[in-house]
Amino acid sequence: MKALILSDIHSNFRAIQNIWQIERDSDRIYCAGDVVAYGPSPKETIEWLMSRQAVCVQGNHDLSVVSSYRQRGRSEEAPLFDQSMIYHNASSLSEAHISFLEGLPASVTFSLDDIQYGMTHAVDDTILSAGSIQTYNLFVAQRFPSGSDGPVTRVLYGHSHRQAMSRPGECAVWLNPGPAIAVVADPLHQPNFLALRDGRAYYCTITDGTIELKHVEYHQ
Repeated sequence: MKALILSDIHSNFRAIQNIWQIERDSDRIYCAGDVVAYGPSPKETIEWLMSRQAVCVQGNHDLSVVSSYRQRGRSEEAPLFDQSMIYHNASSLSEAHISFLEGLPASVTFSLDDIQYGMTHAVDDTILSAGSIQTYNLFVAQRFPSGSDGPVTRVLYGHSHRQAMSRPGECAVWLNPGPAIAVVADPLHQPNFLALRDGRAYYCTITDGTIELKHVEYHQ
């Protein structure tokens, strides 16, 4: 079993196309939130995920795009410098696309190769920096109540735009696949404008339980 793990795509369909050229033998696809915002291709990104029955959770930018669409204007939930991109994304989407984003859960659990995973968009930095199994177990108990398949031993998350993996315990894993987008302020430092740049799209694969952190070079 091979799973492709994505996060923070932010409507960067070009990066997804480049990743998929390499990882098209993946059996399952998971996305740890922030499917949209920033990039120019929210429709294509959502439809790509939907067509492949990807399992996704809702990120803060997904919620902001939904809010902007429903309000027919700028989303008050988003920082000022994000609002123009969020409004552009919302204006590009149909009701079906918005319903997809709106229906995404805050967290999910699933099993791969008899290993239990929990996936959510954001984990507080103080929890991660604590680095203890006690903190990990408390987070899991609160966010992913144990079901019939047993406790979660690996947590997938995004949001920070930092690819990372750490082990607070012998079997426990924190895993951030990294962002599929690179975003930088423009050279004029205008506070209401961010730009995509060519660079690296980060992701990871899990094959028969083995985690591999990866990246691919891409161009807009």
